[in-house]
Amino acid sequence: MKVYYIDDSFFQTTDFAREILHRFENYKLLHGNGPILISAAKQENAVMQEYIRQYDEGIILTSPALFDMEGVRGNLHSTFLSLEGFAPMQTYSVHL
Repeated sequence: MKVYYIDDSFFQTTDFAREILHRFENYKLLHGNGPILISAAKQENAVMQEYIRQYDEGIILTSPALFDMEGVRGNLHSTFLSLEGFAPMQTYSVHL
């Protein structure tokens, strides 16, 4: 199972963030859908909430969340993702 991990910086209201989200969507078209895990420092992000509302291709989880999907178990935090059997992961973006 493919799992995508991003953070809420993809949903900022800048040209750069819109471009990164667009690239992410194109990547998913090429490589297939899978659950999207979003580390979100703030749930009040209107752009992110609209993206989640319109998403109809599968599962989206936002932090905080404990999950077990098809044997993939983990803990999604606001600043990192911890999957069972792997070292904790962080996205490379910087929150401004």
